[in-house]
Amino acid sequence: MPHLNTNKQTEHSVLKILSDLLSDANANCFDFAFSSLEWRMEHAKSGDTLFYYLRSDEESWNKFKSRYLGMAKGVAVVINDLPLQESAVIKQQVATFTGVIVLKEEGFLEGQRRLAQRCYPINWDNKKLIGVTGTNGKTTVTFLCKQIAKMVGKRAACLGTLGVSKHNDDAFTPTESGLTTPPLLELYKILYQMLEQEGHDCCFMEVSSHSLALQRVYGLYFDVVAWTSFGQDHLDFHQDMDDYFQTKLQIVHYLREKGGRVLLLPTEEEELFQKIKSHQLTNGDAKVTVNVHKCEKYFSREQFWQLPLPPFLLTAFNQRNLELALAINALLWGDLRVDPLKLVPAPGRLSTYIFGEKVVIIDFAHTPDALEKTCLAIKEIYPKRELHLLFGCGGDRDRSKRPIMGEIASKVADKIYITSDNPRTEAPQGIISEIKSGVTKAYESMVDRKSAIVHAYNKMGGHAVLLIAGKGHEDYQIIGKVKYPYSDYQALLQARRKEIEMETEMEMKMKMKKRVSTDSRTYQAPEVFIALDGERFKGVDFIKDVLEKGCRFVVYAGSDDDEKIEKLQQQYPDSIFVKTEDTLLYLQELAKEHAKQWLSNGKQLIGITGSNGKTTNKQMLAHFLQEVLGDKLLATDKNFNNHIGVPKTLLMLEEHHEMAVVEMGSNHPGEIKLLCDIAMPTAGMITNVGDSHLEFFKSRDGVFQEKRTLFDSVMKRSGGKGVFVIPGDDVFLARLLATGEEVIAFSFAAGSGDHNVVCEYTASPSKLLLKIPPKVQTKLRLSSGVVEFSNLKIIGKHNFSNLAATFLLALSLLGGGEKVKGRLVRASENFHPMSNRSSWICGRESGKSFFLDAYNANPSSMRAAIEAVVEYYLINQVSEGEQLFILGDMNELGDAAASLHKEIGQRLAELGAGRVVFIGRYSSSYQEGYHEGKRFKKCASFQSVVCQTKDEFVNTHWAQMKSKFSYFFIKGSRSLALETLISDEI
Repeated sequence: MPHLNTNKQTEHSVLKILSDLLSDANANCFDFAFSSLEWRMEHAKSGDTLFYYLRSDEESWNKFKSRYLGMAKGVAVVINDLPLQESAVIKQQVATFTGVIVLKEEGFLEGQRRLAQRCYPINWDNKKLIGVTGTNGKTTVTFLCKQIAKMVGKRAACLGTLGVSKHNDDAFTPTESGLTTPPLLELYKILYQMLEQEGHDCCFMEVSSHSLALQRVYGLYFDVVAWTSFGQDHLDFHQDMDDYFQTKLQIVHYLREKGGRVLLLPTEEEELFQKIKSHQLTNGDAKVTVNVHKCEKYFSREQFWQLPLPPFLLTAFNQRNLELALAINALLWGDLRVDPLKLVPAPGRLSTYIFGEKVVIIDFAHTPDALEKTCLAIKEIYPKRELHLLFGCGGDRDRSKRPIMGEIASKVADKIYITSDNPRTEAPQGIISEIKSGVTKAYESMVDRKSAIVHAYNKMGGHAVLLIAGKGHEDYQIIGKVKYPYSDYQALLQARRKEIEMETEMEMKMKMKKRVSTDSRTYQAPEVFIALDGERFKGVDFIKDVLEKGCRFVVYAGSDDDEKIEKLQQQYPDSIFVKTEDTLLYLQELAKEHAKQWLSNGKQLIGITGSNGKTTNKQMLAHFLQEVLGDKLLATDKNFNNHIGVPKTLLMLEEHHEMAVVEMGSNHPGEIKLLCDIAMPTAGMITNVGDSHLEFFKSRDGVFQEKRTLFDSVMKRSGGKGVFVIPGDDVFLARLLATGEEVIAFSFAAGSGDHNVVCEYTASPSKLLLKIPPKVQTKLRLSSGVVEFSNLKIIGKHNFSNLAATFLLALSLLGGGEKVKGRLVRASENFHPMSNRSSWICGRESGKSFFLDAYNANPSSMRAAIEAVVEYYLINQVSEGEQLFILGDMNELGDAAASLHKEIGQRLAELGAGRVVFIGRYSSSYQEGYHEGKRFKKCASFQSVVCQTKDEFVNTHWAQMKSKFSYFFIKGSRSLALETLISDEI
């Protein structure tokens, strides 16, 4: 809290500042330094100066004594003097207290003003304060004023029923008192903070009739005053309507003379205009007249109304509020440049929520006039809909308006729900009965407001609009003398959630199928977002991102995040939030259920796994099957082959699909079994068994046991009749031939009698050196005859093994007729590998040849790729001086990593690779094996370069080597991203 400037010229004691206001009851008063100000005794602390208004009754005095004596030492209390005849004993007791100063009754308010202006000094020369009073519309007008002033370049704030809204934020912060116009000391503090400390140019402030009667704005002056409307309200506080009017009229006494003392009214408020004009408005001085004007003097509405308006400004009363806000700003700043489409409503003022076909509006209308105008405005906006109205009246307040509001409801609403508002100390049913006395048509009543809202919402159809009136922005309900947390908006959300819960789980899941996303970065509406947790993140932290992109369905888990989800539900009420124990399990079970239903119609799902070549084989098989099936085939996208990717693939299955090819990856024991349990494959293939993920499988036998799970699953579901293909010359997979199941096994070992298919492989030079691999021809010797096919876009025996395997699997799945066989042979010729997987790339700029296989690497795939490229060089007579081999680390090999890298290095030298680069943690192991292979070859000209990182290689060697060599072999694990070496060539 700010303090009075303490330099010698301005330093004063409290007694000196208040000396002429002291009462005779200050015999024992001592002097104390000027300090912070407080108006609430329970919040006063040492060093504060507390103003406490003491009534003459004994209860007030006893409360003061108990609170004062319980306060921290050092609080100076200023109280009012009491009439002697009513408080002689109290005044006598006051003299026994220390730290208490008594002011004359008429000086109590003036004392607050003096100290407040010292503590919160505001330079009014360059600041504007605007007061807005009226029965209805004060909040809307001040909030619109603030937005308009901001549009014309002013730092504006507004203050009122909702609290404080500052320049850079349309949200409201509640005031400490929670009153429309705060008490004098709080008000001065708020204005000082906004106008002086935070640099606002102006503040648009609601001025209630209560604050005028209690002089809360004492000592302040307005540059402009506006009066929105006048109707029945607050007759529990005011004697009658005339007293209410006269109290509001007091606002003119607070007009600043230099501003011309202008009181503005809406153009259509003719009756109010004449009523005010008929009074002598002199501001206490008969020589100075207050200028009462309508908006039309400062603003031409005809020209502005031609602009498009947002929905909340389509109502007649809000257009009047806007007109008043525009006129106020025009009077203050001159010409206006305003975009009305950028204006937003104040919270709880015609706040509109659309749930499917249902429209619900929450509004603060709590007076007869406001209720009628709001209802008529809604009927104007939605002329073809029924109006359903839910409202109540506050307890311990003006009772005369209750039957009047019941009468208005009968006149304007098609369906009426009467409920509680803030019953306070009155019996809610009694309040409802008084409202009913004015109702002349059918209605329903329910005391509990939340239950009434849920009931009304559930009963309305898409043909209606529901108005929930009376509380608007309020986040509490006063029952008895207790203020309970409550919000109409929260009650509406509960109604919406109950509506959602009425949908069956199956209906919900049907909405979610085929449109699932687990990555907020790539989310596209209308996908369902399943908030999966990762090792370093929580899925719920990304829900807001997808909601902003239009997401309507969210699945989440975690009780710790309920508060966060509740806030998102408030902000996005039309989105559905499904809570589950485990989001990953939810995704997997959803996919399994969908796959089971799809397979029940005689469809086929083919699973592919293996240590190497899963994605290539998946691509090849899909290529063959699409030749016949076209869009009736679904295949795994990208590398979606794990416990998340496979379920997402399955959820893409549609009724028109006849077959699906699903890639299944694994780096831990048990993962293939999980994927088979979800996907339930009816056919499959295992590409090979190699030294992959040995960190977790420990040995190649461990890899085999994991991969054979797919074989076991297919055979179990098919009763031993499922179509399954394996390379029979894989020593581990050959074990499956002994199971007695029907397995298609093939081998490149010509004449082998152990396999039911024998492949022959021949290669010859390519006619277009540097651009295409050698021509390779493959013969499949089937029982029905020989099938020959070739492909110029792939190289290496391992890739033709993949092509043969997928050809055989496709032929078996499609029936094996001659027509189908012919189409598959033609399809084999135009297959080309995916980018970054055994791809030959002719450099765009350099024209050089790059063999790129940098998506992944393990010893088996590395050995096969090296042998294929060396074969290519031999066939095409590429000289040793033109070749450069670049090898990166092979990851996840566990304890055997160093020795396996060493074996690859040795094999590289044995095959005659003369210029090599090794990159990564195991580069030295590569080199060690390479040197051993050199000794085997007895070739001194072999050269190797070792780099610990890709950046080291790029910065030191790459430019020179790229210009020197013509053919490049590039392969390594995904983490190295070696494809970036030639990103400028692709």
